[in-house]
Amino acid sequence: MPNDNVERAINRGTGGGDQVTYEDLTYEAYGPHGVALLIELSTDNRNRTAAEIRSLLSKHGGTIAGAGSVTRLFQRKGQIIVPREAASETELLEVALEAGAQDFQAEPEGYEILTEPANFEAVHKAMEAKGIKPAAAGVTPLPIIKVPLEDPAAIAAVSRLTEAIEEHDDVKEVYSTAEFRGPERRP
Repeated sequence: MPNDNVERAINRGTGGGDQVTYEDLTYEAYGPHGVALLIELSTDNRNRTAAEIRSLLSKHGGTIAGAGSVTRLFQRKGQIIVPREAASETELLEVALEAGAQDFQAEPEGYEILTEPANFEAVHKAMEAKGIKPAAAGVTPLPIIKVPLEDPAAIAAVSRLTEAIEEHDDVKEVYSTAEFRGPERRP
């Protein structure tokens, strides 16, 4: 090995030398039972991370997908989740729709408000102005088509893959088209 390479490695290891630069990437993959996955990550070594993600997918019945084959199954939307105790349904619906929300869903655990990405900030600020605090809010990829999974074995297989990927140090977010309908619904 050339001396220059050894010296650079020593400098990096001791905090000197070249600065580490991180690169944001999105991998597209298919998991078991036809579930599509978008994997957002930040890495300092693209080759290492690609090999590790491929290995995780392979171990859990998944594969890397071709560019664009999974992203077309998702739409970027503003999503705001509000707990039931934060506001009444009528008040929240009125505030959200007046501010430009696109869709409103009432669920047993709370409310989901969807917006176009361009309207997200206006809807979020309108809610804050009324003192309504969301549990979560952000612009995120949401599946256009969901893959319903009812079989406990299918749910377990997809859950194991998703959890294995989420545990990787470089992974920031994993988005899936899976819709768990069985008794072992994943939160």
